[in-house]
Amino acid sequence: MGRSLCPLMPPLSYHWPMLTELEIFKDACVNDTSPEIARMVRERYARMEPVQRFMIGVNMFESARAIVQASFAADLSSEQLRRALCERLYPGLAAQAYGIE
Repeated sequence: MGRSLCPLMPPLSYHWPMLTELEIFKDACVNDTSPEIARMVRERYARMEPVQRFMIGVNMFESARAIVQASFAADLSSEQLRRALCERLYPGLAAQAYGIE
């Protein structure tokens, strides 16, 4: 895997070899935040305790997981749900973790 063009997005050449990162994320790194506000946000995060920053990341992941989970059929078993989440959040890993179906 190569380095991502956008610091917010992972490199995707492994997952989608026919599309380039530039094609996939050409608009993903639009920055409409003024430098002054960006500085204020950086300073605020720098003042936080490490556990506070960690918990923000945990909460963001849990929110993303809930959004993804809401897109699945309601009748999935717990095993099917775990696999579907793995496939959606970590493309390519589900086959290694759960075996190829």
